[in-house]
Amino acid sequence: MGWLGEWWYYTETATKVLIIILIALLVIIVTSPHLRPLRPIAKALGLIETKEVYRIMNNTTYVTKYINQAIPIYINRAIFIPMNNVSSGDTWWNYTGYLMGTGWCWGRLLVLPNNTAWFITTWITPEWLLQEMGLSTCGAGCYNFSMPYGTEHLRAVYLPIYLPINGTINLLAIYGMSYTAVSNVTVNYPFPGFTVVVIGDVTGQGPIPVVHVVSMSNNDVIVSGLASNVTLALNTTYYGYLVPINSFNGSLSVLYIVPCRLDTIYITNPQASLNITVPFSTYVASVHNYVYYGKLSPEPAIYRETFGWWVWRTGISSGS
Repeated sequence: MGWLGEWWYYTETATKVLIIILIALLVIIVTSPHLRPLRPIAKALGLIETKEVYRIMNNTTYVTKYINQAIPIYINRAIFIPMNNVSSGDTWWNYTGYLMGTGWCWGRLLVLPNNTAWFITTWITPEWLLQEMGLSTCGAGCYNFSMPYGTEHLRAVYLPIYLPINGTINLLAIYGMSYTAVSNVTVNYPFPGFTVVVIGDVTGQGPIPVVHVVSMSNNDVIVSGLASNVTLALNTTYYGYLVPINSFNGSLSVLYIVPCRLDTIYITNPQASLNITVPFSTYVASVHNYVYYGKLSPEPAIYRETFGWWVWRTGISSGS
């Protein structure tokens, strides 16, 4: 085992973190059939069965359900959400969101030469988690807009994203507005029981700013989300996790982890930045168009996929 210890000593920190995460996921998979809170994960993976057992008692038929003893099996199928440029980080992001059942968070930070930034994060969110966060209805501090095929909810939210950078964990706390299109259709899109939440500079009045640029030098930018400063490399993709909190009491009864991807993009031409697509752009435009036109697709307003629409309400086609 000496060679293994030597290999581990000289292995890069990023590789060690990835290995630890993969081991943790393996442990979750193996133990999920035996732990009640994790059984939904095991059931989704096909590791357990639920059988109906009929027993006759006093001439009355009762139906009881039990979970059979689980036998670990190999997973011979991959479940992905559509995306481009799949890498090892993307694979971790996909599987973690699927295994945890908490959805997928994807943010894009556009950095401009004048030391400003536009930041939009899209979260494909399970409806049950929105309920626990107190965001499933439009109460105090929420703006409700009635549309022909649904309603729009706009409210302030606080979401902390934790990013492993150079062997340390950095906090990028997002405080911005969240947009949700609510109807019987959109609360089950893009998957049954999930919906689309768009967070950040989404009011159409310009950047709030959710993330403030402190300084730029060479290929790095120092940004601030509320009180914390984080140094990020430009034109880079990071992977971390979001920790949801209840918008009313600041905590949840159970700690949930949402895998999160963050892209940093440096744009020299502000006009060109208007045409960059937001994360999960097709999903975002589809739910927005549904409450207006009753059509669950980017048409007829494909420009709603872009930063130009969400930050400035500028109608620029993403195909131009």
